[in-house]
Amino acid sequence: MSQLNNSIEKNIDFYSYELENVEEIKNLSAKLTGLIQEILNLHQSDQLKYESLQDLLEVIIQVYGQKYDDGQRFPMIAPDSDINATTALVAASSLLKMKNIEIFELGMWQSWSGSR
Repeated sequence: MSQLNNSIEKNIDFYSYELENVEEIKNLSAKLTGLIQEILNLHQSDQLKYESLQDLLEVIIQVYGQKYDDGQRFPMIAPDSDINATTALVAASSLLKMKNIEIFELGMWQSWSGSR
């Protein structure tokens, strides 16, 4: 019985740890979003190192892709976002270029996967 209790306690501790991490990520995400938005509002984006932005984008895109693979299909950016069409095209184009994907290949993948 003692082994069972120890196992349960370890699982509860691990679960609590995961929940604490999720809450911490939510808090840090909100804080980081606010700080970056402040930099944008002050037109000081040159203060941000591109390597830092690459690191952030990489993990965010990986999480988005994992959620997509898990069946969670939602827009990458909220519909009421301030991102204009040009900015969206610049970002999409950069991603496609980085992975050497032609626009035709994107269209074919969307058709085959039913992701439109």
